[in-house]
Amino acid sequence: MDFDTFWRRLRRTRTAEDRGLVILHRIASSHDLARRAAKEYQAEGHQAPSSDFLAWQQTAGKGRHGRPWRSPAGAGVYASMVRQLSTSQARALPLTVPTALATALREDAGVDCGVKWPNDLMVEGKKIGGILIDVVTSGSADPIAVVSFGVNHGASALFKESRAISVAERGSPLSLDELAALLLDRVDCALREIEGVADVLAAYRELSIHQPGDELACRLDQGAPGGSGDDSGERGSEDRRGDGSAQVTRGMFLGIDDDGLLRLEVDGAERRLSTGRLLES
Repeated sequence: MDFDTFWRRLRRTRTAEDRGLVILHRIASSHDLARRAAKEYQAEGHQAPSSDFLAWQQTAGKGRHGRPWRSPAGAGVYASMVRQLSTSQARALPLTVPTALATALREDAGVDCGVKWPNDLMVEGKKIGGILIDVVTSGSADPIAVVSFGVNHGASALFKESRAISVAERGSPLSLDELAALLLDRVDCALREIEGVADVLAAYRELSIHQPGDELACRLDQGAPGGSGDDSGERGSEDRRGDGSAQVTRGMFLGIDDDGLLRLEVDGAERRLSTGRLLES
């Protein structure tokens, strides 16, 4: 499929949707563009219209803490969504979005997808997608969420280099435009229906690739919160980086608590982590 076909099919099938649609051939980062739009609406004191941004290729896609997200042309769904949410809905985003995406891949794409805390999408130990979330707030106004996700669709040498996997490699018949429409609709529906963490917690726990008793190592990154990046090739071997910016905590997985925090037993005591990155064992 080329870009023109991708563009025509999506424009034809999405014209009746009650949200804006921007489809870009090549951009540095759809997330940056969507975030700029959200901040403009917030600065002007206006209600943000629901809008979807799709990129055929990203030249500077980003994940958590500024790590790069590889986005080769026509090889994946690279999407950003702008939504005005309530505060309780915004707090549930780190659970809501990965749950919606993993469920869509399992039920509609035939891909046995699970979630690696906090929000990596995994298939057979390989990464198939990830999520980056920003919430823009100002005063007493409802927050504006920028939800971005990348899901690998076709084969790419870049995916193999980073030990990732794609939807097509798992035998799904969905075309790229069909996958994009499916994932956007599933996330949009979830954001409309879920009011808080409690509404999605059980489903998120069910999709977790880790079970209580697993030995885990978590790198506690310092910096911007939320999202996922192309970090599948990194491993943790030290308790602290040379610059002191991240610490690796090792312990036994106890589960996900009622607020979505990771529970680890470390040296006989329980620790609850709100952000970080689980490392390969």
